[in-house]
Amino acid sequence: MGRTNRKRRRKVRIKEKDKNVSSSDPIIKLLQWIKTSGQWKQTCQLQLTEFAPVGLRGLMTKHDVDPLDILVRIPFKLLVTKEVAVSFIKNSNCFRNHSDLCKNLTTLELLVIFLLLNKKQETNNLSSVCYWKPYLDTLPNSYEVPYFCTDDEIKSFPSYLKIPTLEQKTKVMKSFRKITLLVKNAPNRFTFNSDDFAWSWFTVNTRAVYFKNLSTEKPSAQVYDVNLSGDHENLALAPFLDMFNHSSMASVEAGLNLRLGISKNCYEIITNNKYQKYDQVFISYGPHGNLRLYVEYGFTEENNLNDFVPITIDEIRKIILLHCDLTSENQLIEKAFKIVQRNKLHENLRIEFAGPTWNIAASFFILNSIINRKINSNSQTKLKDEWQNVFMIEDFSGHVEISSQLLMLVSSKLKELASSAKEINKKLADPDSCHLASDSYRMAHRLINLHHCILNNAVKCVAQCVH
Repeated sequence: MGRTNRKRRRKVRIKEKDKNVSSSDPIIKLLQWIKTSGQWKQTCQLQLTEFAPVGLRGLMTKHDVDPLDILVRIPFKLLVTKEVAVSFIKNSNCFRNHSDLCKNLTTLELLVIFLLLNKKQETNNLSSVCYWKPYLDTLPNSYEVPYFCTDDEIKSFPSYLKIPTLEQKTKVMKSFRKITLLVKNAPNRFTFNSDDFAWSWFTVNTRAVYFKNLSTEKPSAQVYDVNLSGDHENLALAPFLDMFNHSSMASVEAGLNLRLGISKNCYEIITNNKYQKYDQVFISYGPHGNLRLYVEYGFTEENNLNDFVPITIDEIRKIILLHCDLTSENQLIEKAFKIVQRNKLHENLRIEFAGPTWNIAASFFILNSIINRKINSNSQTKLKDEWQNVFMIEDFSGHVEISSQLLMLVSSKLKELASSAKEINKKLADPDSCHLASDSYRMAHRLINLHHCILNNAVKCVAQCVH
């Protein structure tokens, strides 16, 4: 009887707080369209829902879900693959030489053109355009990645956010100019502006999935975790999948035909988690910190298990020079940093909730070992042996000098972040200009606040080792 009462209370709570939005016209048409493929079979009863308290959309399960259950199975014929995009582009006659098209454009860019053409030609009532319309109508109108922040907003970013933001803008605009030139002299020219292009680019960048050809290959542990710095032949847009939200605690397997003998020509997601009825079901984009989630996908995750604040080797250099009262031209410094880099300790430097990672402390150990001894012919062997001891040390909390340097580093980063947060808070609090702030800028504000919490706690953890 107690369990029954709890279930009833749970249902009442859901009715009061969570809103069913699966009955909206675009969603109904999408599901009807998917069913027309003839291969669609709902493996898990999922309902598009606006979850309280912020109204974020996601998928609610209408029954208990166990580990190894298939969350969704999308027929391969409904994926917008490279082949689908190329065929669609050829039929549009927007390019003179189609053979050069695949050579000059990445798969991502081909998918971008596919979206641009669909958006521009949907008023012509072309059958090829109408076919994809139910999917295209469910895509967001905007994204909150840093690309859409204004130049003035970017000025207030900390360095570790400003650099990837500017790189992102440069990358997208370079592709925009490239494709603009390709369609300039086309027989059936279509026009698009930088805003249209950016929308299409980030639709692909935030929603494309990667699939492997052979079912014998290992499935991916992430759904959208694709490194788009290079080209990927097997990149595709997948209807319905983008309704799942990401969680750092979610564990999934994704790929083609994961259940041999059962699955056929379908992209599937299998969960390794357990969910109760009415829970939101999550997938994983990969083990990403909030910086990457914001830059690549336009959101942040509170209580992200993988979050951190990145550090550069130059920031370590600055601290060691200040702590040891040395100049940047000092030969010992250069020798020490070459050793750090040769052992690849300069890679993936980060400050986590519990403090700086091991390789940051190890870098300081090597720097201190070399700086604190004069290099001469009689001490080379002894010096070499001493810095190599770094790989035998698991915990540097007992090294007071290193702890002091770590505290200086974290405090310096906290100061930088506090300065950025203060400037952003001032802009967002200004009644005359706050309404002009972009949604992307507000998302950056959330990111910086989350990272401020990480650094605050890291300072406390490191300070305990100093005092």
